[in-house]
Amino acid sequence: MKTIKQLFFFSVLIHLSVTFAFGQNETPKLPIDNSTGKIAYSGIVMVKDSASKDELFKRAKICFVHLFKSSNSVIQNEDKEAGTIIGKGIIKVSVRTVTMILEGGDINFTLTVVTKDGRYKYSCTDFVHEGTLYLPSVGNLENNRPRKWREKWWNSVLSQTDNEIQSTISTIKLEMNRPSPQNEKW
Repeated sequence: MKTIKQLFFFSVLIHLSVTFAFGQNETPKLPIDNSTGKIAYSGIVMVKDSASKDELFKRAKICFVHLFKSSNSVIQNEDKEAGTIIGKGIIKVSVRTVTMILEGGDINFTLTVVTKDGRYKYSCTDFVHEGTLYLPSVGNLENNRPRKWREKWWNSVLSQTDNEIQSTISTIKLEMNRPSPQNEKW
């Protein structure tokens, strides 16, 4: 009987250690646009092969296909003449409690890619949280942590958002430097 109690105590101790280890203590510093005061990730990137605006536009469309399950449902506006594609993305987030992982809702954001000869600009903006049954909606991520949320949950959501956007930016940079498939004659 003593062994079972020790085993139970040990398993609870490990579970709590893991829970606290994954909790975020510091609020992540997401980039804030000085002119709007909103969270914004952006950059201008020169491509290696000095591709034309039209070629980069094709690459951007392929990039949306690789980033999202259905690029058709994500792309809200595209203008080939202006070299602009605007889409709406979703990041699924979760939060840890002592005993389980809860669905934390969705972070909706806008991804814009603008192409010009030899370069492109990407921007991820308009981050809005949609809540769940367990966690109420926060609205814009620039808002302060809601009263019903624990600070480590809030920090975890911000951290997950930052990680996903950093991954998205890496994919954009990789795909935009990859030449579009050529129409081969079959």
